[in-house]
Amino acid sequence: MKTILNFKTTLTTSVKALAIIICLCFSIASHATVVTYPQVPVVQACQFSYTLKARDHGTTTWNTVYLYNTPVTTATGAETNTTCGYLSCSGSTDYKIIFSTTVTSAAIYPAPLNITPTFAGDSIMFTIAGPQKFYVDINGDHYNDCIHIIADPLEVNPPHQGDANVIFIPSGTFVDSIVKVPSGKTLYIQGGAGVRSIKLDSTTNTQVLGRGVIFRPTFDAVSIIRATNVTIDGILDFDHGWGGNGGCGIRCGQSTNVAISNAVSFSSKPWGDGYDIFSSNGVTVNDVFLRTNDDAIAFYGGGKDGFTGNCHNIVVTNSTLLPDNAHEFSIGVYGDQNIDTQIRDIVVANIDICSWSRSSGQGCFYFSVGDRVRAANLKFSNIRIKDFIGSALTRMAIVYNSTYNYNPGRAIDSVFFTNINYTGTGTPASSASGYDTTRRTTNIFFNNLIINGTVATSATAANFTIGSYASNIKFSALPVTIGQTYVLTAENSSKCANPSGGSSSQGTNIVQNTYASNTYQQWVVEDAGNNFYRFRNVYSGDYMDISGASTANGTNDIQWPLDGGFNQQFLLLPQGGGYYSIMARHSGKVLDVNGNSSSDGATIIQWPYSGNNNQRWLFTNASTGIIAMALKIPEPTLPAGDPAVNSALSPNGDGVNDVLTITNIEKYPDNKIMVMNVNGTKVYEASHYDNATQVFNGHSNITGQLQPQGTYYYQLQYTDNGVVKSKTGFIVLKY
Repeated sequence: MKTILNFKTTLTTSVKALAIIICLCFSIASHATVVTYPQVPVVQACQFSYTLKARDHGTTTWNTVYLYNTPVTTATGAETNTTCGYLSCSGSTDYKIIFSTTVTSAAIYPAPLNITPTFAGDSIMFTIAGPQKFYVDINGDHYNDCIHIIADPLEVNPPHQGDANVIFIPSGTFVDSIVKVPSGKTLYIQGGAGVRSIKLDSTTNTQVLGRGVIFRPTFDAVSIIRATNVTIDGILDFDHGWGGNGGCGIRCGQSTNVAISNAVSFSSKPWGDGYDIFSSNGVTVNDVFLRTNDDAIAFYGGGKDGFTGNCHNIVVTNSTLLPDNAHEFSIGVYGDQNIDTQIRDIVVANIDICSWSRSSGQGCFYFSVGDRVRAANLKFSNIRIKDFIGSALTRMAIVYNSTYNYNPGRAIDSVFFTNINYTGTGTPASSASGYDTTRRTTNIFFNNLIINGTVATSATAANFTIGSYASNIKFSALPVTIGQTYVLTAENSSKCANPSGGSSSQGTNIVQNTYASNTYQQWVVEDAGNNFYRFRNVYSGDYMDISGASTANGTNDIQWPLDGGFNQQFLLLPQGGGYYSIMARHSGKVLDVNGNSSSDGATIIQWPYSGNNNQRWLFTNASTGIIAMALKIPEPTLPAGDPAVNSALSPNGDGVNDVLTITNIEKYPDNKIMVMNVNGTKVYEASHYDNATQVFNGHSNITGQLQPQGTYYYQLQYTDNGVVKSKTGFIVLKY
């Protein structure tokens, strides 16, 4: 098939016909549990003499998986080539790797997979349970002889050629340009297809889906700037930042409601980050694999590239990070020199950190907080760290770095590390410091920091230096005890979790009821491995289970016989006041009292983490009544989110941006807004703007006339705890 070099080029009839045939083939293949894809045009093939095959576990028919050359960075900073292949599957899958050279050892990571391959002459074989993203180091070589295998879940109801509002890139096609996705559209890149890069800037309600690839973008692979309601799922990015001047797998700047899942990024060029999240709200990252030259995931304030505002309400789960030359998590380097901002309300859970190889540096968890930023209420839970070379585990500092900052940072406050497990050589150093008496680092809590199998219960045991202007840094074991029986009580209702009606039947919904000392209201905590837990009901003997292993919001929590599924395994996120949030391993979502109800019989469901009190649970010893206190500290005091004006206004009746919305304005009812045209003429003015009864919809409330499309400017005043604050900016009005 001829490669498409210009996205505007119209597909020929023959290409369309072939695309339909390919779609039909994929449809047929999707009934199997292993799906492989054709070679993507232009993308460089593997330079090593490997063959990768996959099949449904226990069957006899092997499928060949196409392999690609994948540059990475060595411990010395040099570029070298590894290999990557991708496929889709559902159930257990057998893999065979055939070599042309002698293989003396092969190690499969991340370690929790607990897979040991078998050797058979010139090949190795092993079985993986379901979709996984992993890699195999051959003969102890993490660089040249490293094979990355990306096994995605099978697609469910993928788009088809000709579907409304779908930009369809068929298998066998490479679009050698930036694909700009308009609002309301879905970009679908079929397996075996590729594009150069993707832009979703200033859009609303966009999606990027598929099993295709992004290959060697000069800068960012995916740009999400000032966008709202974005979904990224199933895309593999090879070698972003190929121009050598930096770039990200995904750059998310000043955007809202962004969901990234089942995605992969590789980079080898200098300053090639994975996912950089600037001044954004409501971002979820789940099931990603990042092998990068520079930082894997960064949480930043504004300042850089004109971004402004808080970076908050972010959840990162179920992922593997391999930054070859920098940090797994970088927090706070950039901020807005003109206003106070925060990086806050961030949850990171169930992460594997593999072979962090930088020979010197500032740590896996690197807080460098400058430019008036306050970093607060960050939770890191169930993180497993494989050995790295001569660097720190955690560095936390409030800084003024003249290279990046105009001002010092304000604070690091309320950071929780739970079930952090390091396996490697020695005890890596960590440290925390503030800047001065008013810019402090405080309330840092390590629950179950495990160094080579031993829980560190002091700063000395953790090799942790507490520097100037740092205080209340605590180390302890996790107070929830394996084998102990607990009552789980929701904070919002003071009622406990139990099977509905006290039933012992499998599949019974878990609901909340007033505690009455019944055994069906009691749960035994069991060790599920890797610091995950199972909850066995004392009365029925069945286990808490997210029904059907669904990842959908609102799925019921039920009781079910033990089956070893990840939907029966949970991690704990400590909260202030002694509470925990309980997160399902398979979905990254937490147990939630449906509708924040306080009524008996309200169901317990899974829902995205928010930290609300209907997602917070006390663990009370059923025999002694003693609470397993998560943290004996008050809640972190976090100010309300600043109001943020949506710059997009398109009052055309489609239900999207029909009125000017101001996020968080309900928290500041004492407000006033004025909108002016480019000539400085006032066209709209209102007090107590509320996104409902007081709204700007393109009509002037001064002249009564519909305003022409174009750029307008606003001035917003609001009172925050008695202090009058203001914001200015622009609005783009389009019909």
